[in-house]
Amino acid sequence: MLRVDAVSTSGNHVAVACSRLNGPQWTGAVMTGQYDAEAGKSLVDVNHEHEAAESDAKSSTLFFQSGIETDAGIASIQFVSDTFLVGINDGGELVAFRRRGDGPLVSLYAMPGHDDVGTALAVSPTADSCASVSLDGSVRVWRVSETMATCDAVLLGHSGAVNGVAWAAGGLASVSADCTVRLWETGTRRGLTKHALPSPGVCAAWLDDGRLACGTATGLVLLDPRAASSPAPLPAVPSPAPIGALAADDTRVFFGTDAGTVMALDLRSGATTLLRAHGDFVRGLARCGTTLVSGGWDGKVFFHKI
Repeated sequence: MLRVDAVSTSGNHVAVACSRLNGPQWTGAVMTGQYDAEAGKSLVDVNHEHEAAESDAKSSTLFFQSGIETDAGIASIQFVSDTFLVGINDGGELVAFRRRGDGPLVSLYAMPGHDDVGTALAVSPTADSCASVSLDGSVRVWRVSETMATCDAVLLGHSGAVNGVAWAAGGLASVSADCTVRLWETGTRRGLTKHALPSPGVCAAWLDDGRLACGTATGLVLLDPRAASSPAPLPAVPSPAPIGALAADDTRVFFGTDAGTVMALDLRSGATTLLRAHGDFVRGLARCGTTLVSGGWDGKVFFHKI
């Protein structure tokens, strides 16, 4: 059975990264489709789509019109442009794909990088670089194009696995199992600030107001990485299950948990709302206009009107 490990959006284009256990090792698949808000689709079963694509089913019945099998599971996938995607796989390699209209995805390259499993990836605001993180404790900064990728920097400082990364105008930030979040200056390869988290960090996302949302093993933390380092803050939203995925708009933070729930935190009122429940871990969240896309280990992709 395929599980959804990551989702990404660009305009109305949606990509999902999936994995399945084949004997002793994980293999993967990347699929892309286009979301039509007017059609009001609310659910896609990735396993059904994958089986139908391999049969004689008419492609018009499928949401994911393009797909490609991979030799390793892909932990994170991101659009660089509408037609160019990059990801990080279980072998620590940076992988790249091109989407050709309604045709199949094309694999461009797989560049060796990390010494352990890749866990997350973020694209720079200028869309010419990306940062990948890994269980090996490092943050790698890459220059990327459709023809090649070059590792420009290896950022060291975390004392445990690095599970999440976020890159926006506010900077490059990474969160780790060592219960810290670090902000990096990529040009000099040095850490700018380090902040304590109340529990191991899992994922991160920048907010429009310059704060950083961090998903941890015990809840959602909101912090200002520009401020002086201080004791670990209490979670803004405590959670009995680790938070494994984050997304945000100008007034809300959306988060998915290992209990399968997809929640929204209103930054103005502090109220939380349950949007949906998956049947397993939620590992992918991304906004698509006024729609939130979530993917879980139950093999389902939900589209939530927000």
